[in-house]
Amino acid sequence: MNPLIFAWLLSSAGALLFFAAGATWFKQRALRGAGHSAFGAALDPSRTTSAGAVALRTEGIATTNSQALQAIVDAEVANTGVQSAVIADEIGLVIAASSQGSEHGEALAAFGVYLAEVGTRMRSALPLHQVRSVVVRDDRETTLTVRPLEHGDHRFALVTLAEPKAAAQR
Repeated sequence: MNPLIFAWLLSSAGALLFFAAGATWFKQRALRGAGHSAFGAALDPSRTTSAGAVALRTEGIATTNSQALQAIVDAEVANTGVQSAVIADEIGLVIAASSQGSEHGEALAAFGVYLAEVGTRMRSALPLHQVRSVVVRDDRETTLTVRPLEHGDHRFALVTLAEPKAAAQR
């Protein structure tokens, strides 16, 4: 057998094993994530993680994590009167969003993750312990609030946009 063909066959087998291992790892990680108990629609501000994110408190059982995250967004809008609320993942993608003000959802998610990162960096540069929220308020009192959330290995950001009347209630 030609040495080049033999090397190509070995290379192909190595690549196949590499991709099979990656697919197996990905499936195991997904199964392990599904094995965690689903979390309910409640934030527990008294409990924070080592990074300062608000821990999620289990209340009831949601059938899927996406339903639980949507319930958190819906509860935030109903209880605080904010106009828009989203939960964004670590890279700024919308995971759950309120039906009100949905035209700002992607922008809220993108800026929310950016501001959550700013909060994390402030911890290392300033004498801050656990950053629970980052708030941006404009000259008309419209308020953008970002609160980091964690559940297991997953990190999210709850981002809300409140008009002046809702901001006064908070």
